[in-house]
Amino acid sequence: MPMSLEELVRDKLVPLPDDVADEVPYHKTSKTLAIGGERGTVAWVDLWRGILFCDVLGERPVFQDIPLPMPARGNWDRLLRRCEPNYIRDVDISRHKDTIKYVEMEIWPQRKQTKAPDNYLDWVRCKSNITQVIPGGWKARTWIMPIPVGSYTDWQPDYEVEVQDITMDTSDLNQKNLLSKLTGSNAMPTLQNFPMAYPTISMDDDIVYFVYSNNPRHVERFELVIAVDLRNKTLQGLAEVDVQKCIIMPVFCTSEICRYLRKSTGTPEELKKSEKEAVKLTYKEDCKPTAVHVKGTGLQKVTCE
Repeated sequence: MPMSLEELVRDKLVPLPDDVADEVPYHKTSKTLAIGGERGTVAWVDLWRGILFCDVLGERPVFQDIPLPMPARGNWDRLLRRCEPNYIRDVDISRHKDTIKYVEMEIWPQRKQTKAPDNYLDWVRCKSNITQVIPGGWKARTWIMPIPVGSYTDWQPDYEVEVQDITMDTSDLNQKNLLSKLTGSNAMPTLQNFPMAYPTISMDDDIVYFVYSNNPRHVERFELVIAVDLRNKTLQGLAEVDVQKCIIMPVFCTSEICRYLRKSTGTPEELKKSEKEAVKLTYKEDCKPTAVHVKGTGLQKVTCE
C-alpha cells in the first residue's frame, strides 16, 4: 500500500539543539494510540519530539507530524542528556476519543542559594553573605488537543499545579497511614516531602497519577502511586505498589480493561458454582461448538473450525 508523509514541521517549530540533533532518532515511539474512526487513525508518540498520525484505512495513508509543546525550562538539560522522557511526560487519549491529552512535569532538587544581606546592618552583623535553602519540588502542566487533529497550534494549555498547592484530606486514615509510613511520624506530611515522577494522565478526567519511590539503600523499598486532581489541586488517593512484582518503571499504565470486569462476591464454593453456570457452549451452523459466552460481561467470542 503506498504511503506518504506530509511536511515534517517539528524541526521548525520545536527544533533540537545541535549537540544532540545528529544523535537522537528522528522519531522513537514511546507508545501507540488507537484513535479509530472511519479511517482507522493511529498515533505513534515520541515523548520528546511529537506525534505521527496516520489514517491507516485510507486509500493513500498520509502521516501527519504534530510536535509536542516546547519543553519547560527545567527540562532543557534533560533533553540534552537524552533522559527517558516518560520520567516527566505522558500522552494519552480521552476515553471518548475526542481529545489528545499531554502532561509534563518540571522537577527541581533542593539547593542552597547565597545572597548578599539586604541592608548594611545585616551585613555588619553577619560579616558574610546569607545562605538560604530552597526546597525541592515539582509542578505539572497539561495540554489538550481536539480530535480530529488540525495542526500544532491546536494544543491548548489546560491546568498547571505546583506540589505545595495540593491539598489533602486530613481525615482520610488510609492516606495518613501510608504517608506516615514514609516519614515514621504521626504528623501529617506534605507531598512536597516526597519526590515524584513518571506521570500517567487519566483517560477520564483531570487526574494525573505519579509514582513515589524511596531510596532502598538504607530502608526497605517502598513505592506509592499517587493520584492528583489537577483541576481542583487536591490529592484524590494513593496506593502502595507491590515492589516484589514491579521492577521496571513506570509500574502501571492506563487501560480500558476495567470496563469489562465485574466484581463477584460470595464464598469460594459459591463463586466456583456460579462460574460453571456462566460458561456455556454456543453453537453456530456448520461449525463445531467452540465458542464460549460468559453471561453478564456483554462479551462473546465465536470461532469456527
